[in-house]
Amino acid sequence: MDKWYCAVGGEKYGPVAFEVLQQWVREGRLRPGDLVWQEGMADWAAASSVQGLFIIAPTGAPAMVQGAPAPVQVAPQKAAGVALAALILGLCGLIPGFGALCALAAIVLGIVALCKQTSRKGMAIAGLVLGLVMPVVQGIAIALTIPAIQRVKGHAERAACASNMRQIGQAIHEYRRFYGAFPESLDELLGEADLLPRHLRCPACEDSRAEHYFYLPPEQLDRGTMMVCDLAGNHEGGRNVLFADGHVDWMTPEQFAKALARPANARFAEALERAEGP
Repeated sequence: MDKWYCAVGGEKYGPVAFEVLQQWVREGRLRPGDLVWQEGMADWAAASSVQGLFIIAPTGAPAMVQGAPAPVQVAPQKAAGVALAALILGLCGLIPGFGALCALAAIVLGIVALCKQTSRKGMAIAGLVLGLVMPVVQGIAIALTIPAIQRVKGHAERAACASNMRQIGQAIHEYRRFYGAFPESLDELLGEADLLPRHLRCPACEDSRAEHYFYLPPEQLDRGTMMVCDLAGNHEGGRNVLFADGHVDWMTPEQFAKALARPANARFAEALERAEGP
C-alpha cells in the first residue's frame, strides 16, 4: 500500500494510506493548497494536483482532533541521498587530480540538499564545508610538498654529478699512467676507464652547452689542488669540485672562492675566470 506524507500548517504528518488522506479531506483537515508527497515523486506537490483525492470538496480550516497523527519530521529520501553524496564528495576533495571537481560537486549538492529541507542537514552542511575547505588544504599540502621534492631532486643531481667527476678522475689518472702526461681536454678521455660521453654532462643541466665541466691539468697531485669543477649555473647553491688526488667535494660559493684563493689553485682560478667571464 502506498504511503503518503502531508504538510499542513507548518507541520508534517505521515506515513498514512491514501484513504486516510481522503478522510482528512472530508473532515476539512487537508485543503487543496496543502502539500503532499509519496516515494517516487520528485518533490512535494499541492494536494489538489493528486487525482482522486478531492472527490468531496473540503470546507472550513483544518483542525487538530483527537487521534490525529503525531507531527513527525519527514523528507524525501532523494534529498537525504543528495546530502550523503555531498559529504562523500567533500571527503574526496583531497584526492589529487580530480579533488577540485569533487569539492565543487560537494558544494553544489550540499546547497541543493539544504534547499530541499532534508532531515540530514548535518551531512549537507559537512559536505558543503568540506567542499570549501578541501581545495585549500590540498593547495597547502602541494605548496609544502613541491619544495621538498625539489630539494630531493637537487641532492640526487648533485650526487650523480659527483659520481661523474669521480669517473672522470679515474680516467685522468689512468690516462696519465699510460701516456705519462695529463690529457689536454676531457674529450681525450673518452674510452679510458669506461668513460662515456654522458659522464661529461652534468645531470642538473638541461641546456645544450658543449661543455658542462671545466678542466685544467694540475701541476701537482696534492689534496688541495683543483682539477675539474662544475661550470657556473650547473647547480643552485654551489658546485662539485674534483681535486688532483681524485676526491670530490661539494662547495658553496663561499667555500669555492676560498679554495680558489689558495696559491696552489691560482692557475685554475685564472683559467676558470677566462672560461666563465667576470
